[in-house]
Amino acid sequence: MTSPHQYFIDIVGGCNLRCPSCPVGNTPNADRPTGLMSDEMFDGIIARIKQEQPETEYVLLYNWTEPFLHPRLPELIRIAWKHGVGTHLSTNLNFDRKLDEIIQAEPLRIRVSVSGFTQEKYGRTHEKGEIEKVIGNMRRIREAIDRFGVKTKVRVPYHCYVDNVDDDYKRMRALCRELDFKFEPCWAYLMPVEKNLKYLHGKLDEREQKLVDLLAIRPEEAREISLRQPSDDCTLRRDQTVINCDGSVALCCAVYDARFTVAGSYLDTTREERQKVKDSHPMCAPCMKEGLHVTMTYGGAGEWNQVAARRIGLPSVPRELIPRPPRGIRRLVRKIGDMLAS
Repeated sequence: MTSPHQYFIDIVGGCNLRCPSCPVGNTPNADRPTGLMSDEMFDGIIARIKQEQPETEYVLLYNWTEPFLHPRLPELIRIAWKHGVGTHLSTNLNFDRKLDEIIQAEPLRIRVSVSGFTQEKYGRTHEKGEIEKVIGNMRRIREAIDRFGVKTKVRVPYHCYVDNVDDDYKRMRALCRELDFKFEPCWAYLMPVEKNLKYLHGKLDEREQKLVDLLAIRPEEAREISLRQPSDDCTLRRDQTVINCDGSVALCCAVYDARFTVAGSYLDTTREERQKVKDSHPMCAPCMKEGLHVTMTYGGAGEWNQVAARRIGLPSVPRELIPRPPRGIRRLVRKIGDMLAS
Protein backbone atom coordinates (compact mmCIF):
# COMPACT_ATOMS: atom_id res chain seq x y z
CA MET A 1 0.00 0.00 0.00
CA THR A 2 1.54 3.31 -1.08
CA SER A 3 0.60 6.96 -1.19
CA PRO A 4 2.05 9.18 -3.93
CA HIS A 5 2.44 12.09 -1.52
CA GLN A 6 2.98 11.51 2.20
CA TYR A 7 1.29 13.50 4.93
CA PHE A 8 2.90 13.64 8.38
CA ILE A 9 0.61 15.01 11.09
CA ASP A 10 1.87 15.72 14.61
CA ILE A 11 -1.36 15.43 16.57
CA VAL A 12 0.40 16.43 19.82
CA GLY A 13 3.11 18.98 20.55
CA GLY A 14 5.50 16.95 22.68
CA CYS A 15 6.98 13.64 23.75
CA ASN A 16 7.43 11.79 27.04
CA LEU A 17 11.09 10.90 26.32
CA ARG A 18 14.21 13.03 25.74
CA CYS A 19 16.28 10.99 23.28
CA PRO A 20 19.63 12.73 22.56
CA SER A 21 19.50 12.00 18.81
CA CYS A 22 16.06 13.63 18.51
CA PRO A 23 15.37 17.39 18.64
CA VAL A 24 12.80 16.92 21.40
CA GLY A 25 15.75 15.84 23.53
CA ASN A 26 18.59 17.89 22.05
CA THR A 27 16.84 21.18 21.22
CA PRO A 28 14.79 21.98 24.35
CA ASN A 29 14.58 25.73 23.69
CA ALA A 30 13.21 25.51 20.15
CA ASP A 31 10.13 27.51 19.25
CA ARG A 32 7.56 24.79 18.61
CA PRO A 33 3.74 24.48 18.57
CA THR A 34 2.38 22.82 21.71
CA GLY A 35 -0.90 21.28 22.78
CA LEU A 36 -3.29 18.79 21.21
CA MET A 37 -4.90 18.82 17.78
CA SER A 38 -8.67 18.95 18.12
CA ASP A 39 -11.05 16.44 16.55
CA GLU A 40 -12.52 19.24 14.43
CA MET A 41 -9.17 20.40 13.05
CA PHE A 42 -8.08 16.82 12.37
CA ASP A 43 -11.33 16.05 10.58
CA GLY A 44 -10.91 19.15 8.42
CA ILE A 45 -7.30 18.28 7.61
CA ILE A 46 -8.13 14.72 6.54
CA ALA A 47 -11.03 15.97 4.42
CA ARG A 48 -8.74 18.54 2.79
CA ILE A 49 -6.04 15.90 2.17
CA LYS A 50 -8.57 13.72 0.33
CA GLN A 51 -9.61 16.73 -1.71
CA GLU A 52 -6.01 17.67 -2.45
CA GLN A 53 -4.78 14.11 -3.08
CA PRO A 54 -7.81 11.79 -3.60
CA GLU A 55 -5.64 8.67 -3.96
CA THR A 56 -4.21 9.07 -0.43
CA GLU A 57 -4.56 5.72 1.36
CA TYR A 58 -2.97 6.60 4.69
CA VAL A 59 -1.50 9.44 6.75
CA LEU A 60 1.27 9.26 9.34
CA LEU A 61 0.21 10.56 12.74
CA TYR A 62 3.71 11.50 13.80
CA ASN A 63 6.81 13.41 12.92
CA TRP A 64 8.73 14.53 16.02
CA THR A 65 6.16 13.78 18.71
CA GLU A 66 4.50 10.86 20.49
CA PRO A 67 0.95 10.20 19.18
CA PHE A 68 0.04 7.88 22.07
CA LEU A 69 0.00 10.98 24.33
CA HIS A 70 -3.16 12.19 22.59
CA PRO A 71 -6.10 11.19 24.84
CA ARG A 72 -8.40 10.84 21.82
CA LEU A 73 -6.10 8.86 19.55
CA PRO A 74 -8.66 6.06 18.96
CA GLU A 75 -11.23 8.65 17.91
CA LEU A 76 -8.75 10.29 15.52
CA ILE A 77 -7.99 6.95 13.90
CA ARG A 78 -11.73 6.43 13.39
CA ILE A 79 -12.15 9.94 11.97
CA ALA A 80 -9.49 9.15 9.37
CA TRP A 81 -11.24 5.86 8.50
CA LYS A 82 -14.48 7.83 8.03
CA HIS A 83 -12.75 9.51 5.08
CA GLY A 84 -11.37 6.21 3.79
CA VAL A 85 -7.88 6.96 5.09
CA GLY A 86 -5.78 4.60 7.19
CA THR A 87 -3.22 5.70 9.76
CA HIS A 88 0.37 4.87 10.63
CA LEU A 89 1.65 5.44 14.16
CA SER A 90 5.21 5.65 15.46
CA THR A 91 5.73 5.30 19.20
CA ASN A 92 8.32 4.75 21.88
CA LEU A 93 5.61 2.63 23.57
CA ASN A 94 6.43 3.90 27.06
CA PHE A 95 2.91 5.30 27.31
CA ASP A 96 0.08 2.81 27.04
CA ARG A 97 -3.12 4.72 27.74
CA LYS A 98 -6.10 3.23 25.86
CA LEU A 99 -3.87 0.65 24.18
CA ASP A 100 -6.75 -1.78 23.59
CA GLU A 101 -8.93 1.00 22.16
CA ILE A 102 -6.12 2.11 19.85
CA ILE A 103 -5.71 -1.41 18.46
CA GLN A 104 -9.46 -1.86 18.17
CA ALA A 105 -9.62 1.32 16.03
CA GLU A 106 -7.23 -0.54 13.67
CA PRO A 107 -4.35 1.66 12.61
CA LEU A 108 -2.76 0.19 9.51
CA ARG A 109 0.74 0.18 10.97
CA ILE A 110 2.51 0.81 14.27
CA ARG A 111 6.26 1.44 14.46
CA VAL A 112 7.86 0.79 17.86
CA SER A 113 11.19 2.60 18.17
CA VAL A 114 13.84 0.84 20.29
CA SER A 115 17.62 0.94 20.76
CA GLY A 116 18.38 -2.01 23.00
CA PHE A 117 16.96 -4.93 24.94
CA THR A 118 18.54 -4.09 28.30
CA GLN A 119 17.94 -0.90 30.27
CA GLU A 120 21.66 -0.06 30.20
CA LYS A 121 21.70 0.23 26.41
CA TYR A 122 18.13 1.35 25.79
CA GLY A 123 17.93 3.98 28.52
CA ARG A 124 20.99 5.83 27.28
CA THR A 125 19.60 6.57 23.81
CA HIS A 126 15.89 6.46 24.70
CA GLU A 127 16.34 8.77 27.66
CA LYS A 128 13.61 8.52 30.34
CA GLY A 129 12.37 5.30 28.71
CA GLU A 130 11.93 1.90 30.37
CA ILE A 131 12.61 -1.10 28.16
CA GLU A 132 10.68 -3.56 30.33
CA LYS A 133 7.58 -1.40 29.90
CA VAL A 134 8.13 -1.36 26.13
CA ILE A 135 8.52 -5.15 25.95
CA GLY A 136 5.41 -5.65 28.06
CA ASN A 137 3.42 -3.30 25.81
CA MET A 138 4.69 -5.07 22.70
CA ARG A 139 3.23 -8.29 24.09
CA ARG A 140 -0.03 -6.48 24.90
CA ILE A 141 -0.25 -5.24 21.31
CA ARG A 142 0.22 -8.76 19.95
CA GLU A 143 -2.50 -10.07 22.26
CA ALA A 144 -4.88 -7.24 21.34
CA ILE A 145 -4.33 -7.70 17.59
CA ASP A 146 -5.17 -11.38 17.95
CA ARG A 147 -8.13 -10.78 20.24
CA PHE A 148 -9.78 -8.12 18.05
CA GLY A 149 -8.85 -9.80 14.76
CA VAL A 150 -7.51 -6.58 13.23
CA LYS A 151 -4.96 -6.38 10.42
CA THR A 152 -2.62 -3.88 12.06
CA LYS A 153 1.02 -4.56 11.18
CA VAL A 154 3.80 -3.82 13.66
CA ARG A 155 7.34 -2.87 12.72
CA VAL A 156 10.20 -2.41 15.18
CA PRO A 157 12.95 0.00 14.06
CA TYR A 158 16.03 -0.90 16.10
CA HIS A 159 18.38 2.08 16.15
CA CYS A 160 21.93 0.75 15.87
CA TYR A 161 24.86 2.44 17.63
CA VAL A 162 28.49 1.37 18.04
CA ASP A 163 27.79 -0.91 20.99
CA ASN A 164 24.27 -2.31 20.68
CA VAL A 165 24.67 -4.55 17.62
CA ASP A 166 25.32 -7.38 20.04
CA ASP A 167 23.29 -9.61 22.33
CA ASP A 168 20.72 -6.83 22.78
CA TYR A 169 20.22 -6.82 19.00
CA LYS A 170 19.80 -10.60 18.88
CA ARG A 171 17.34 -10.67 21.78
CA MET A 172 15.16 -7.92 20.29
CA ARG A 173 15.22 -9.68 16.92
CA ALA A 174 14.15 -12.93 18.61
CA LEU A 175 11.30 -11.17 20.43
CA CYS A 176 10.06 -9.69 17.14
CA ARG A 177 10.06 -13.13 15.55
CA GLU A 178 8.13 -14.53 18.52
CA LEU A 179 5.50 -11.78 18.23
CA ASP A 180 5.42 -11.84 14.41
CA PHE A 181 6.53 -8.20 14.27
CA LYS A 182 8.88 -7.01 11.51
CA PHE A 183 12.35 -6.30 12.89
CA GLU A 184 13.82 -3.28 11.07
CA PRO A 185 17.31 -2.33 12.26
CA CYS A 186 18.70 0.97 11.03
CA TRP A 187 21.79 3.05 11.73
CA ALA A 188 21.08 5.89 14.13
CA TYR A 189 21.96 9.41 13.04
CA LEU A 190 21.83 12.89 14.49
CA MET A 191 18.65 14.90 13.95
CA PRO A 192 17.35 17.45 12.97
CA VAL A 193 18.94 19.15 9.92
CA GLU A 194 19.85 22.27 11.90
CA LYS A 195 21.73 20.17 14.50
CA ASN A 196 23.76 18.52 11.72
CA LEU A 197 24.70 21.90 10.28
CA LYS A 198 25.76 22.97 13.75
CA TYR A 199 27.95 19.84 14.09
CA LEU A 200 29.54 20.25 10.67
CA HIS A 201 30.59 23.75 11.71
CA GLY A 202 32.08 22.48 14.99
CA LYS A 203 29.50 23.92 17.38
CA LEU A 204 28.04 20.95 19.30
CA ASP A 205 27.98 21.00 23.09
CA GLU A 206 29.41 18.23 25.29
CA ARG A 207 26.14 16.24 25.61
CA GLU A 208 25.57 16.33 21.86
CA GLN A 209 29.16 15.25 21.19
CA LYS A 210 28.64 12.21 23.44
CA LEU A 211 25.77 11.16 21.18
CA VAL A 212 27.92 11.60 18.06
CA ASP A 213 30.58 9.39 19.68
CA LEU A 214 27.99 6.59 19.84
CA LEU A 215 27.15 6.79 16.15
CA ALA A 216 28.48 4.06 13.88
CA ILE A 217 28.38 6.57 11.01
CA ARG A 218 29.44 10.09 11.95
CA PRO A 219 27.75 13.08 10.27
CA GLU A 220 30.86 13.98 8.25
CA GLU A 221 31.07 10.41 6.94
CA ALA A 222 27.38 10.40 6.03
CA ARG A 223 27.93 13.72 4.26
CA GLU A 224 30.75 12.32 2.12
CA ILE A 225 28.62 9.32 1.15
CA SER A 226 25.54 11.43 0.48
CA LEU A 227 27.38 13.86 -1.78
CA ARG A 228 28.35 10.95 -4.04
CA GLN A 229 24.71 9.96 -4.58
CA PRO A 230 22.77 11.27 -7.60
CA SER A 231 20.32 13.88 -6.37
CA ASP A 232 18.88 16.74 -8.39
CA ASP A 233 16.04 17.54 -5.98
CA CYS A 234 14.89 16.91 -2.42
CA THR A 235 12.18 14.28 -2.04
CA LEU A 236 11.43 15.53 1.50
CA ARG A 237 10.23 18.95 0.34
CA ARG A 238 8.69 17.63 -2.90
CA ASP A 239 6.83 14.51 -1.77
CA GLN A 240 5.81 15.30 1.81
CA THR A 241 3.55 17.64 3.70
CA VAL A 242 4.31 18.00 7.43
CA ILE A 243 1.50 19.41 9.56
CA ASN A 244 2.05 20.52 13.15
CA CYS A 245 -0.44 20.12 16.01
CA ASP A 246 -1.65 23.73 15.55
CA GLY A 247 -2.34 23.15 11.85
CA SER A 248 0.75 25.00 10.60
CA VAL A 249 2.98 23.43 7.94
CA ALA A 250 6.72 22.77 8.26
CA LEU A 251 9.26 22.93 5.45
CA CYS A 252 9.90 19.18 5.72
CA CYS A 253 10.04 16.31 8.19
CA ALA A 254 13.76 16.86 8.96
CA VAL A 255 13.65 20.39 10.43
CA TYR A 256 12.34 21.27 13.87
CA ASP A 257 12.16 24.93 14.83
CA ALA A 258 9.08 27.01 14.01
CA ARG A 259 11.20 29.38 11.92
CA PHE A 260 11.01 26.70 9.23
CA THR A 261 7.23 27.03 8.97
CA VAL A 262 6.06 27.53 5.37
CA ALA A 263 2.35 28.13 6.10
CA GLY A 264 0.48 29.24 9.18
CA SER A 265 -2.44 26.99 8.28
CA TYR A 266 -2.67 23.90 6.11
CA LEU A 267 -6.42 24.43 5.78
CA ASP A 268 -6.04 27.97 4.45
CA THR A 269 -3.38 27.36 1.79
CA THR A 270 -3.04 25.36 -1.38
CA ARG A 271 -0.36 22.81 -2.11
CA GLU A 272 0.95 25.03 -4.90
CA GLU A 273 1.28 27.98 -2.52
CA ARG A 274 3.14 25.91 0.05
CA GLN A 275 5.42 24.35 -2.54
CA LYS A 276 6.40 27.76 -3.85
CA VAL A 277 7.57 28.76 -0.38
CA LYS A 278 9.40 25.44 0.04
CA ASP A 279 11.26 25.75 -3.25
CA SER A 280 12.66 29.15 -2.31
CA HIS A 281 13.29 28.51 1.39
CA PRO A 282 16.74 29.67 2.57
CA MET A 283 17.32 26.49 4.63
CA CYS A 284 17.33 24.23 1.57
CA ALA A 285 20.58 25.50 0.01
CA PRO A 286 22.84 24.85 3.05
CA CYS A 287 21.08 21.55 3.73
CA MET A 288 21.49 20.24 0.18
CA LYS A 289 25.05 21.59 -0.04
CA GLU A 290 25.97 19.19 2.79
CA GLY A 291 23.95 16.33 1.32
CA LEU A 292 21.66 16.23 4.35
CA HIS A 293 18.55 15.77 2.21
CA VAL A 294 20.13 12.47 1.09
CA THR A 295 21.39 11.48 4.55
CA MET A 296 17.92 11.89 6.04
CA THR A 297 16.57 9.31 3.58
CA TYR A 298 19.44 6.84 4.10
CA GLY A 299 20.95 7.50 0.69
CA GLY A 300 24.05 5.38 0.18
CA ALA A 301 23.07 2.95 2.95
CA GLY A 302 25.28 0.25 1.47
CA GLU A 303 28.34 2.42 2.11
CA TRP A 304 27.06 3.22 5.59
CA ASN A 305 27.27 -0.51 6.31
CA GLN A 306 30.93 -0.63 5.31
CA VAL A 307 31.83 2.33 7.52
CA ALA A 308 29.83 0.96 10.46
CA ALA A 309 31.31 -2.53 10.20
CA ARG A 310 34.84 -1.11 10.32
CA ARG A 311 34.09 1.12 13.29
CA ILE A 312 32.35 -1.59 15.31
CA GLY A 313 34.85 -4.26 14.32
CA LEU A 314 32.36 -6.59 12.66
CA PRO A 315 33.41 -8.91 9.81
CA SER A 316 30.08 -7.98 8.21
CA VAL A 317 26.87 -6.28 9.26
CA PRO A 318 23.75 -8.34 10.12
CA ARG A 319 21.80 -9.25 7.00
CA GLU A 320 18.75 -7.26 8.17
CA LEU A 321 20.77 -4.07 7.70
CA ILE A 322 21.64 -4.78 4.08
CA PRO A 323 19.46 -2.59 1.81
CA ARG A 324 16.98 -4.51 -0.31
CA PRO A 325 16.20 -3.49 -3.89
CA PRO A 326 12.72 -2.16 -4.66
CA ARG A 327 9.97 -4.78 -4.84
CA GLY A 328 9.57 -4.42 -8.61
CA ILE A 329 13.26 -5.13 -9.18
CA ARG A 330 13.11 -8.15 -6.86
CA ARG A 331 10.23 -9.57 -8.91
CA LEU A 332 12.16 -8.98 -12.13
CA VAL A 333 15.26 -10.73 -10.74
CA ARG A 334 13.16 -13.73 -9.68
CA LYS A 335 11.52 -13.84 -13.12
CA ILE A 336 14.88 -13.79 -14.90
CA GLY A 337 16.14 -16.49 -12.54
CA ASP A 338 13.13 -18.68 -13.34
CA MET A 339 13.67 -18.18 -17.07
CA LEU A 340 17.34 -19.13 -16.83
CA ALA A 341 16.50 -22.22 -14.77
CA SER A 342 13.87 -23.47 -17.23
